Amino acid sequence: MPIPYIPLSARTRTWAPSPLARSRGFQIARIFGIQITLDPSWFIIIILVVLSIHAQFAFLFEDSVAPATLWITALVEGLLFFGSVLLHELSHSLVARKLGVGVHSITLFIFGGVSSLKEEPAQAKDELLISGVGPLTSLGLAALAALVSLALPADSFPRYFFHWLSVTNALLAVFNLLPGFPLDGGRVLRAMVWRATGNMARGTRVASITGSAIAYGLMTLGVLLFLFNGGIINGLWFILIGWFLLGAAQSSISDLHARGILSHHDVRQVMRTDCPRIPASLSIEAFVNQILFRTGERCFFVMDGESLAGLLTLRDLRTVERERWGEVTVRDVMVPVERIRHVRPSDSLLSAMEIMNRHYLHQLPVMEDAALAGVVTRDAVLRAVEIDLELERAGSRA
Repeated sequence: MPIPYIPLSARTRTWAPSPLARSRGFQIARIFGIQITLDPSWFIIIILVVLSIHAQFAFLFEDSVAPATLWITALVEGLLFFGSVLLHELSHSLVARKLGVGVHSITLFIFGGVSSLKEEPAQAKDELLISGVGPLTSLGLAALAALVSLALPADSFPRYFFHWLSVTNALLAVFNLLPGFPLDGGRVLRAMVWRATGNMARGTRVASITGSAIAYGLMTLGVLLFLFNGGIINGLWFILIGWFLLGAAQSSISDLHARGILSHHDVRQVMRTDCPRIPASLSIEAFVNQILFRTGERCFFVMDGESLAGLLTLRDLRTVERERWGEVTVRDVMVPVERIRHVRPSDSLLSAMEIMNRHYLHQLPVMEDAALAGVVTRDAVLRAVEIDLELERAGSRA
């Protein structure tokens, strides 16, 4: 029996600058400015899906279709199906961007597709629109494939080709409307609770609880198939899907908790005031030899007298050939102050982290009354969350 592969559609908004596995994906395209990435695990599932499709094609049409044609059409069907998954995710991302929600990228991986957003929607109605458009897109594709199928001769191989594409897109829409995080249906449920109560956190908790329940249900179904139906592969697949959904649902609760912690702390509590400062007139050669190796820092504030002139990172140094280090100054390669995003000491750590996520930064200058007060780093923000959680656990044990 073929693997019951129904891809998941999920959206993430994490404390990391990019989704899933930012360093190990294959960037294959940019569509409407959105980066499309293939996770290495996708190559495993495309092989399994093509084998499954081929098995179905061969069972029904082995006597009437050439073996090479069966393999080629199975591959084309598999690629068209994942193209449908990509369109599903792209619809989420485009609507999100239209509503002012930034999008990091779309990643196809073993369990389906995931769109990584830079922030949560600001309103319940925006969440509803972003979440609902994906299943509607899949249903539209299912209807289109069904119309093509009906226009072809009955019981023919081309008709079954489009029939399969229609059914799987319909299943993609229906399955992903299950009311649990991180599925589209879970986000629709969150939007409804959010709109009814005016509380996004409550909606997130409700959707995460239902997501966990659905995950446990899928894993239980997998165990039953494994033990009593002889469906080893199907059972294992349901267990894996349930395990992934459970982790994602629990992650959403953790994320909500972290946001609550960060919103109650301000930048002043974790910022560094001893961040290294260097003169703008210093040559790159002198900077490297006299300061860089001695401090071990990766980011420096460039000063013009007592005023902040810019920011210098190791990445900026790579733009200058080593032979020219003696003649090029720090000012020539720094990021000018007018291009530097910053926070104030009184801003919340949540605001600082969201700015860093949105612009792929690992540190932010802290400015007060147009003067440099210090720097806040991603590591310092995450460390504040860890400390707060440790204090909570210590308090609960007491």
